[in-house]
Amino acid sequence: MPKPARHKAVEPVVGAYILDSKDRLLMVKGYKWGDQWLIPGGHIELGESVFDTAVREAKEEVGLTVRPLGIVTVFEDIFPKDFHDKKRHFLYFELFCRARGTKVRIDGDEVSEFRWFTLREALRASTNPTVSSTISTYIKWRKAGRYQFIKLRP
Repeated sequence: MPKPARHKAVEPVVGAYILDSKDRLLMVKGYKWGDQWLIPGGHIELGESVFDTAVREAKEEVGLTVRPLGIVTVFEDIFPKDFHDKKRHFLYFELFCRARGTKVRIDGDEVSEFRWFTLREALRASTNPTVSSTISTYIKWRKAGRYQFIKLRP
């Protein structure tokens, strides 16, 4: 059996699912994942909490101040076929957040385009299974009126 390619380490990352006051979800496009509608986010820095990462990445990538609500899903992606660097191993923490406004300022580096979607539109627009699954889980929780957020701090 061939050995898997060696990589530096598992990379913990955060996806920030940003909702506005009308419960629309902000989705973005950028060069790293090809032509897909995705979620702002990025690497967790040493000493930074998952929640602090979501706040920082939202500010850096789309210029929004957000309040994290909680983690909806956790996923692992080993050697993602759609990512520009295929020899990566990601551990995703997918958080829903509430935006304090809707004036988006994309960074022009990682994010090249954005759009606000209803949750149903976002579910149809995403071709990424991690994003689709997380949106679908959140929709089910909303419909049932029961949220099962993972909260790592008060």
